[in-house]
Amino acid sequence: SELPSDSMYVKAGEWISANSAGIHNAKIDGKMMYFFLQWVPNTNWVTVCFVPEAEIMADANALTRTLLIIAIVAIILLSVMIFLLSARIVISPVKKLDAAAQRIADGDLNTKVDYQSNDEFGALSDNFGKTANRLHSYVDYIDEISKVLNMIANGNLNFRLEHDYAGEFAKVKDALENISDSLNETISRIDSSSQQVSAGAGHLSTGSQSLSQGAAEQAAAVEELSATISELSEQVH
Repeated sequence: SELPSDSMYVKAGEWISANSAGIHNAKIDGKMMYFFLQWVPNTNWVTVCFVPEAEIMADANALTRTLLIIAIVAIILLSVMIFLLSARIVISPVKKLDAAAQRIADGDLNTKVDYQSNDEFGALSDNFGKTANRLHSYVDYIDEISKVLNMIANGNLNFRLEHDYAGEFAKVKDALENISDSLNETISRIDSSSQQVSAGAGHLSTGSQSLSQGAAEQAAAVEELSATISELSEQVH
């Protein structure tokens, strides 16, 4: 530490004469100095402590550097923790959703997203699963519609759509049911008309037979009359 100079004694004497205890500062020999004056109880003695500002600032600067290093290390550790937490919260569910989307694109409509959470990614996962289930239902709709169309092509109009069609496929269900009702009604009318035609043809056949029998009887009568005329003619001659 630095030894006291005459200027320090002079300055300390001024504060003692002024009965001013406590912390003081003064520029001594071009250097800023800090003093602490304290009277010793029940005596006429005064304790005087001094320290150059450079020593105080050296400790303060060392403490500042230490705190700065601690702050930098804390920021780095916090950044790493935030990155790892973000990777768990964001990257992991995104990878799971991407893998599920790829499986669906490859035709696996039974894909399930294994992610449960109460955040936005959890809601996205649930909606993704609902979308996959809806696509699976659409495949079932298409299979059943194809089966029904084949039945219609083979002449079987008595079909029933089992699935509860949703969305735009409900219009297809209504259209197929209307086609079934319309074709069944048309066939029923054709069947009724054919029965009526058949009955009319029967009556016509019966009438034709009656006419034929009457013509035959008339022809026989004409022949008999012709024979009688011929016999009479021979008798006259």
